[in-house]
Amino acid sequence: MPVAKAEHLIALKLFAMKNDPQRGLQDMADIQQLLRVTPVDRDEVRGYFEKYGQIDKYEQLAGKKESNAEP
Repeated sequence: MPVAKAEHLIALKLFAMKNDPQRGLQDMADIQQLLRVTPVDRDEVRGYFEKYGQIDKYEQLAGKKESNAEP
């Protein structure tokens, strides 16, 4: 059965946030969870954040991931 890639789910979430900013908190939480538990192409994901004008949010998530990394 065909299943959407995590990268594509993230793109859909970003598109939805762009069109309805009130979705932002829940969609960002979903994206953060996808990034945490699913291996994704970070460059592809960053491109989607850029495409939908959300690069600042990507930088926030990338900073959180780096600060949560174990030494």
